[in-house]
Parts: sequence; structure tokens; C-alpha cells
Amino acid sequence: ILSWIPFPAMAGNDWFLFFQMILMLFLFDTVYTAVASAIYVMPYEMAVTSKARSPIFLWNIAFSVFSYGVPMVVNGQLKALFANMSVFPWIMAGVGAICGLIIFVSTFFYRENGYVKDEEQPKFWDSIKECFKNYSFLLFEVISWMVIYAMAVLMDGLTPAFEMWSGASEYGWVGANSQLYAYLSLGAGLVLSLVAFVFLKDKIGARNCTLIMTGLMALGCFMGAFFGKYYIALLIAFFFIGIGLSGGLYLI
Repeated sequence: ILSWIPFPAMAGNDWFLFFQMILMLFLFDTVYTAVASAIYVMPYEMAVTSKARSPIFLWNIAFSVFSYGVPMVVNGQLKALFANMSVFPWIMAGVGAICGLIIFVSTFFYRENGYVKDEEQPKFWDSIKECFKNYSFLLFEVISWMVIYAMAVLMDGLTPAFEMWSGASEYGWVGANSQLYAYLSLGAGLVLSLVAFVFLKDKIGARNCTLIMTGLMALGCFMGAFFGKYYIALLIAFFFIGIGLSGGLYLI
């Protein structure tokens, strides 16, 4: 919410905006890491076996489609949203308040295993020190950052490409719907990979499923980079990226 408050000193003051951005990102990312780490570790606290955890992860990915999909679509409309700066900050503040409330209320429904609750908990600063000594945690943070960065930057960086497609009349049937078709292809890949995960994870293992899906995402990114000027190739690339999206989320 603080990121979108138009302070009086903001107008034409790049240094103020710079320090505001740095401070807000520091605060946001610090708290996000704390909250996300707790959410990601919760399935391990509630379910002991991988078989019991898998349905939790799959449902998590299914609901994550909305949290990742909506920003992907909205990113392409930022220019139009920024045109009315008197309304946009209130939209962002509302999203922040609603999402925060949903996360807060959901914590009352978690049920940890008894032995977890009986464990002696370290003190705050001691627990932070232990985090930075934990190799697995640091590896998780690196992988998590890369997956989230790829998802965010991939879609944000494609906005100029969509503008090129929609503004070129010689592309015929593509026209103004170029972005819509691409996202539909992405969604089709995402849904297919979720179904495939359910049927294949016990046969070839969750690790192999994730490797295959993230490999297909890499293939899709290369296709988009080198053959994206051909729209059919771009749709296929988005399909592979959609497959990798769920694989990346499962990996985290």
C-alpha cells in the first residue's frame, strides 16, 4: 500500500522515488520471504509422506494459476491503468488489503502435527542465524528467486512484442487478439501439465516430472527468443512455457 501513496515530494523528484522504491522493496521482500517460507514449509509440517504432500502441492498450483495469471494479463495493460493515477493506487491498496486478509484468516485453519508443536522453538535472532547457516534453505531461496524472476520478467518483457503483433495489419487473423491467443496457449499447457502430474508422478517420480516440465519451459523460451516472429512458433513456445510454469511451481 505504501508503494502507491503519491507523496507530495514525488513530483519530478527522481531521488525521492529511487529511495522510496529501494525502501519499499526491502520491506516488501523481507516480509514476503518470511511469509512465503512459512507457507512453503507448511505442507511438510502437516503431512509426513510425499504421497500425502503431493495433493497439497497440486491444489496449491491450481489456485496459483489465478495469482500468476492475472498479473500476466494486467502487465500488458499497465499503460492504460497508469493513465488514471487517481484510481490505480486505490486498486493496488485494495488488492494488498484483501490478499493480506485472506492469508491472515487462512492461518487459523492450519493443523500442524503434534510433534512439531512440541518442539522447542529457537529465539527470533537465533532462528535467522540458523536460516543463513542452512545450505538447503539458501539453495531453495536461489531457485525460488530464479523461478519467480523468470515468470515476472518473461511476461513483462513480452509487452512490446504484443504491441508489435496487434499493430501490424499484415498479420491478418492475429491482429488485436495476439495476446489473448498466447495466454490461452499458456493456459492450455498449464492445465495439461497439472493433469500429467497427477497421472505420472507415481510412475516416473515427481523429480523426473519437474525436470521434464522445466526442460520444456526452457525449450519454449528459446523458441520464443529465436522464432517468435513466426506467430505459430510463438504459440507453441507459450504452450511449452505453460507446461514449465507448473513444473517450476512444484519445484519451489
